[in-house]
Amino acid sequence: MGLPGPRPSLHPLYPGIIPENPAEGERDVPEEHPSPANPFDQPRGRTAPLRERLQNSWAETFYREFFCRLDEQPFAVLYADEPSRSNVPVNVLVGLEFLKAANGWTDEEMYNEFCYNVQVRYALGYRHLGEGYFDLRTLYYFRERLAHHMQETGENLLEQAFEQVTDEQLEAFSFKTGKQRMDSTFIG
Repeated sequence: MGLPGPRPSLHPLYPGIIPENPAEGERDVPEEHPSPANPFDQPRGRTAPLRERLQNSWAETFYREFFCRLDEQPFAVLYADEPSRSNVPVNVLVGLEFLKAANGWTDEEMYNEFCYNVQVRYALGYRHLGEGYFDLRTLYYFRERLAHHMQETGENLLEQAFEQVTDEQLEAFSFKTGKQRMDSTFIG
């Protein structure tokens, strides 16, 4: 049941635009419930606390310590040398594979997290909701190329990428992995 008579547009980006028929894209919403705007389009002052929270979350750590350390060069063997359509950066695809495994997501859950979860998008280097869109098939094609490469060469590029990132982290944080303390060992 709609409100009687015309009402002003509730959309902050399109003031004055009122659809003649709610079926054309906007449903009748009482004025106290305006349509949400893109969360990244808010004035800077209003989002500063949210931005700070995001920068102090796991997403910033993942971005800095995993995503930025990934070397995309070993994955070049999966792609043609000639110019072609732009593709999704390899570090995004590898990062998604890691997040999927770490969180126990299905492919569909992983894709929804990528599309709509601000922390996941931030962890993968995206700062705006509309950027970086790709179809889920892109990830399937990437996996197919990884599997084909492994069958031909025996090289597991994902495993190598994780080892490379781990080695860099060990070096950066000066971890010594040669000795294990006895009180840290589980004896079963």
